[in-house]
Amino acid sequence: MRARGLLNFILGALLLVLLVAVQVQSAPAEQYVLASPVSKQEKEVRFLTFRDNLDRRDIALAPGQSLDTRGLSGIFKKFKKSKKGTCDECDLAEPQGVQGGSQTVSDQTSSALESLYRTIKGVNLVKTGGTVHVSFDPKTAALYGASEIYGCTVVIVLDGQGAVIGHYPQEYGNVITMNDAAATQKKIITPLEAALDLIDFTTQTQAYIVHSSTEKSTGYNAIVQALTENDMPKTNIHSMPYTAGLSTVGHRGKIVVQWELKEDGGARLKLYVQNEEPVYVRDFDKDRNPCTEI
Repeated sequence: MRARGLLNFILGALLLVLLVAVQVQSAPAEQYVLASPVSKQEKEVRFLTFRDNLDRRDIALAPGQSLDTRGLSGIFKKFKKSKKGTCDECDLAEPQGVQGGSQTVSDQTSSALESLYRTIKGVNLVKTGGTVHVSFDPKTAALYGASEIYGCTVVIVLDGQGAVIGHYPQEYGNVITMNDAAATQKKIITPLEAALDLIDFTTQTQAYIVHSSTEKSTGYNAIVQALTENDMPKTNIHSMPYTAGLSTVGHRGKIVVQWELKEDGGARLKLYVQNEEPVYVRDFDKDRNPCTEI
């Protein structure tokens, strides 16, 4: 009996040793070589791998999820601090920056804005349901817009680096899009957030929400939240309400983003929203940095 017990003990010990050996062999080496020296190059590789994995994790999370929810707030900033441009101070547009909130839409039928709008190439007009991102070329003039609005919501985010233009339907199914949380998320927030991820904006970037709703609506507040969660200050977000169902004659219903070159090598960026006068005018140097900061 004692011999059999001793034999069982020896067999058990051997089995335990084999199990430990298998675990050590299958485990990652770095778990067991913690004391070995790590070169500077290896440290950099490990950091880059960690950062890439973190980026993939961030992208995989649900749209609309805040940075605080992700636990990543403060690690990556979407809207970076801008750099003031070097410009010809005698050739700056007046006034610079934001020129006020909503504008009165007149009944004027003869319209320079309409003439400008008609020159936009079809491919550069964002149709209902579309969201596009464009980068401005400091050597190439450009003209973009949204197809004529009659009740839809249009979001424009822009600076010298480029623009995001989203054109969202007034209705989805049997609901008003801006009044319904599910419709807002699907038709507005999801495509808008995807576009915002594609351009590096700065603290000088401005956003305009052109809508036939109210600033208390579900949709309006969801759009503001999507922008602020990308580090845009609320002071850079502007409400541009209008009345749905009106005529699109003249400048009514017209939204135009104009990037025009200047003789000094810089460019002037303008945004028109259903009015002959632009709501936004900024000058940028040849490197697309703003000539004046706001």
